[in-house]
Parts: sequence; C-alpha cells; structure tokens
Amino acid sequence: MKPSISPTTTPSTGCAGLSLPFERRTDRQADRLGRHLVSICDVDDSLLEADLFMPFEAGLNISVIDAEVQNFNWLVDMGLIVPGDAASEAVEHAAFHHLSSLVYQVEDGESLALVTNFITFLFFFDDMVDSSDSEIGTNIELIASVGEMMMMGVLGNRAFEGSCDDLAVTPRLRWKIGALQNALADLTRRMLKITGDQTALEFYTEAMSEYFEGNIIEARMRCSVETCDLPRYTDLRLAVSAVHPCLEIGAITRGLRVSDAVRNSDDFRELRRACNLSVSYINDLFSYRKEALAGETSNLVHVLRSALDLETQDALDRAAVVANKVVFEFVDGRDSRSWSEDERGYIELMEAWMRGNMEWYLAVNERYMGASSTDRAIPRYGSEPISANA
Repeated sequence: MKPSISPTTTPSTGCAGLSLPFERRTDRQADRLGRHLVSICDVDDSLLEADLFMPFEAGLNISVIDAEVQNFNWLVDMGLIVPGDAASEAVEHAAFHHLSSLVYQVEDGESLALVTNFITFLFFFDDMVDSSDSEIGTNIELIASVGEMMMMGVLGNRAFEGSCDDLAVTPRLRWKIGALQNALADLTRRMLKITGDQTALEFYTEAMSEYFEGNIIEARMRCSVETCDLPRYTDLRLAVSAVHPCLEIGAITRGLRVSDAVRNSDDFRELRRACNLSVSYINDLFSYRKEALAGETSNLVHVLRSALDLETQDALDRAAVVANKVVFEFVDGRDSRSWSEDERGYIELMEAWMRGNMEWYLAVNERYMGASSTDRAIPRYGSEPISANA
C-alpha cells in the first residue's frame, strides 16, 4: 500500500533541518519564538488566518511508513475495514500513522504500532458517537451502555456472541461496537506484554473511564437547547478529550513512572490540563469547516462566534488567543520548578503531543477538508469479528 501523503523536501521550523514527509496544505511562517501564522478553510472554501504560538520542537518517527502498513492490516484483522471500502479510504486520507509518528517520535516499531492503533480506535469511536445525527450520540442510556462495553475491552475482555444484541441500534452498529471492544482488548493485551504488570495500566484505565464518562456528558449537552459559553465548553472539552489516555499509553511505552503525589500536585495537574486544552483547541480550529458543514456546534470557534456575535475570522482570532493562552500557561508551569527524569519525560511527551498535533493538521489531511467520516458501512457485519490475537 502506497503512502497516503506524498513526500516533500519542505523542512519544518524547529526540526533542526528534518524534512517531514507530507505537503503543507497552505504556506505558513514561523519565527524563533514559536509563532506560526496558519491558514484555515472556511465553509465557503475561503482562507482564514490564525496566529498560533507553538514553541516546541517537531520531529518524526523513522518507522512512519511501517506504522501505516501495520495499522491498515490491524484494522482489517479487527473487522473495522475491508480493503477498498469507504472506511479504508477514509483511514488512508486521515493518515493516523502520521499523527502518531509526529507525536511518538522515539518509540520502536512495536510501540509505534500500538499507539497508532489506539489513535485510530479513538477516531473510529468518535465518529460513531460524536454527532447530532448519531443514533448513539443522542441517546444517553445507549451511550452509557456502549461505554460500559468499551471499558470491558479496556480491561482485556473481548465481546462475546450476542453481547450487543440488546443494544437498540442497527445490525451494522452492533457489529462495529463489538469490533471496537475487541480492538481495545487487543491493545490491552499488547500493553500488558510491554509492562508485564496489570497495575501499570492503572492510569490508562482511569483515563479511559473518564473519557467514556465525558461522552455521556457531551450527549446530555447535545440533547440540551442551552447555549454553551466558554467556561462550560472548556469543562466539556476536558471531559471528552482523549488526550489523557494517549499520554498514559506513551508513559507505558516509554516506561515512565510518575508518582501519585506528583500526579495529584497542582503543578502537574495544570500541565496536563494545558496540554489537553491545547490539543483540543487546535483540533477545533482546524476542524471548524468540517464540523460546520456537518451542523455540529461543539467547537471553540462556533462557541465564541455565537456567544459574542462575531464574524468567523474574528471568532477564529479569539479562538487562537484562547489556544495560545494555555500554551503560555504550560511553559510557565513547566519552568516553575524542577522535575525528575521520568517527570521530564512525561512533560516532553505532552510537548510532542501539542506540536505534533498541530503539524498533523497542517499536513494534507482530508479528514478535515469536508464533512467526512470513518463511520462507513462495514460489509461483513454478519460475520464474527476477526481478532488479531486469535
């Protein structure tokens, strides 16, 4: 399978000359202080500008192409795509292996495959539930049941025959839910192979539980007619973002141990909060067009535009200010005290997530060019899902 993004020799600022293997969607300028002037498409295809602060160094894992091939084969094994179908094309366009390779820059091939598969799971799950048109995302009881099934997968339990029969969804969605649970169970099995210790997955399990609880909160808000202001939207973003489990998997692959005392300290919690919001807000800026075309309102640009009655460019300017503020807060918090070696490693992972996430959106990423989705029909829903560990 050929790479989904064609190579270029354009270097990325801050990369020490490293050339990233993708084309920029638009030209951008960056200075030594981490300022990036980027272009973002509006719903009418006109270009808007955002002035972003992102001072962290960019990089790329050398196993990026291997990760693409493995991810495709894993999705086939899990029963989530069929080669050549619409879902496989959506995965190729989205280039999740590039996101993982931009973030998890030092992982070996096996670990990079693990995080790539997890990120891809997140997008499949998100596309299934994060929509006003979703038969799951607008049903609080149903999304809670699905979340319970996903947590069974997080604990290493595969879906059994008939486990989805009581869900009031189409046969295709029952198939997909079972396949996603099996995907999570496979990921847990592979994480245990790395750690050899179930207790080492404690923080990952807790973060996944918070993520699925957040989806219930978002479903309630989606069913509400109340206007969402910035503080409330920030709370929602912190709840539904899957940044924390992504960080915990990185801690597992890198063998980083951060004590409970440090994790519960205000300094460390604020760093995680700032990282979470940075990734979430950058997502909002670049996905504004896609979500506006789909009629979604859970987006920072939309919230500011509606609350302040702004034109889109003005709302985007305000959104960039909000996004930049959390990066400044992160830098201030990072530099305010000394950290142990493992703690610094975790902080470096957070920095890589913030920068790598932005770099991914600046790439030719067709997931955010329109109202596209990985939530496509799966032709084989009448068969039992294939497991990679079978």
